[in-house]
Amino acid sequence: MVAFGSDPKLRSAAASLADAPDEWDRAMADPRAWLRAKGVHVPDGLRIEFVSELSTSTPLPPRGLGNPGPDWVPFSIRQFNCRKYWLPKKDDKGRIISYEEVSICFGFSIVPEQIPGGPRG
Repeated sequence: MVAFGSDPKLRSAAASLADAPDEWDRAMADPRAWLRAKGVHVPDGLRIEFVSELSTSTPLPPRGLGNPGPDWVPFSIRQFNCRKYWLPKKDDKGRIISYEEVSICFGFSIVPEQIPGGPRG
């Protein structure tokens, strides 16, 4: 099946559909005959369908598709070399009324996150 999917004739035939929308009807009606007319040999027992839009009644598992979900972020920012300080809060007259804890980080790194089902996932 890998050899079939990487066949240049198949790729050319599939790409031609993007340029000729009227071909979709013929390709959807009889995919095997349409591919044969384009010079593509379809292995016996292989079912081929051309569809104009994808729809499914059941949700597809995101791991199988390799598409990130809504909670996926492309990268995270990690801070390091952080210090905590107590800064005085002052009133209008300049008197210290309380202290506030603040953190300051002197370094950060941007770390890419893995894409689910991707080359590193």
